Amino acid sequence: MIGDFEVVEYTNPYYPDKVMYKILINNKEFHTDDYGRLIDWALEVLADEPNRIERETITDKAVESFFKDSNTSKD
Repeated sequence: MIGDFEVVEYTNPYYPDKVMYKILINNKEFHTDDYGRLIDWALEVLADEPNRIERETITDKAVESFFKDSNTSKD
């Protein structure tokens, strides 16, 4: 477990000799055979969480503004 997120160990049928790992964070899934790389990715995603929320808020406001302006009649 990394925070509230479960690391799953599994066997890829195409590479049965390798142990694979996966984790799902914020609807992003990461697969690798390198556990250290998985940990690095997960920590980076979790550290970027405040920035991701801010980007989504700004994007939502921009889209809302765009559609509000495009629905205004220009007759």
